[in-house]
Amino acid sequence: MRQAAGLRTDFQISPQTRLLLRGAKWNSEEPTDRAGGSSSHPSHTSFSRRASHELLATLTQVLSNRAVNQIKVGYLPQSPS
Repeated sequence: MRQAAGLRTDFQISPQTRLLLRGAKWNSEEPTDRAGGSSSHPSHTSFSRRASHELLATLTQVLSNRAVNQIKVGYLPQSPS
């Protein structure tokens, strides 16, 4: 079973400054077949679970017709599989 969701929003703080926020979440649970051995039976099926969560923020400021200042910050937690 796989599930995914995402969200994106954009704020105009001033005519020269914008803030973008984006987040995503993904989950997966798949059956894993453990082949071989004397315990190879459907009742012994295990599951492989994976997940990903991420956040991103981007602040953009227009300084002039030829210059833009942009700051990006992201968060992607790591967990053991």
